[in-house]
Amino acid sequence: MDPDAVYDVLMEVDLGSSADKASDFERLAADLAPEEFGRATFLTTAAEHRLRQGDPDGARRLLTEAGPGQPGELLLDVRSGWLDIALHESDRPAVEALLLELRQAWRDGALTESTCHHVGEQLHLEGDHKRALRWFTMPLTYADLDEAAEDPVLEMCLTSRYFLRRELGLGVDQLDLVARDIIDEGHPDPDDGG
Repeated sequence: MDPDAVYDVLMEVDLGSSADKASDFERLAADLAPEEFGRATFLTTAAEHRLRQGDPDGARRLLTEAGPGQPGELLLDVRSGWLDIALHESDRPAVEALLLELRQAWRDGALTESTCHHVGEQLHLEGDHKRALRWFTMPLTYADLDEAAEDPVLEMCLTSRYFLRRELGLGVDQLDLVARDIIDEGHPDPDDGG
C-alpha cells in the first residue's frame, strides 16, 4: 500500500465508531501480502487494541506476526508494543531489558521520535515520572525548537514534558518556555485527550 493510503486508513478506522477495532485492523492486515507496506502498521495497531481489551496473548501474537515492518513504515517501534505488554503484566525484568534496547536504538539513530513520546507516556502512566521526563526530553535535545510548533511529535514531547514538570513542581526551564508558547497558541494538553 502507498504510505499515505496506509495513514488514511489507519486514521479512518482508529477514529471510527467500530466496537472491535482490533478485528478491523486484523482484517486489513490479512488483505496484504506479508512483505507489503502497511501490514505491520495494521498488525501493531491491532495489538495495541487487543492489549486495551485485556488480551496480552492476542497482542503478543500480532506483534510477532508484524515483525519489524518495512523500512520507514512503523511510527512506533514494535519493541514499544512489547514494552506495553511488559508494563501491563508488571514484568519488571522485561521492562528494564526493553528500555535498555530502546535507549540503545535511540543512540544508534534507529528509533523514531514518536516512539520516544509513546515510551514517555507509558512510563508516566506507570508513575515512573523521572524516566518519563527523560523520554519526553530525548527528541528535544538536538531539535530545532524554532520549528517545534510545525512538528506535531516535537510539539507533543514539549507539551507532555511541560505538564509533567508542572505536576512534579519543577522550575521553568528553556524548553518549558517554548512549550508555554505552543500552549498559549491554543494547542491542548495531550493528557486531556484534546
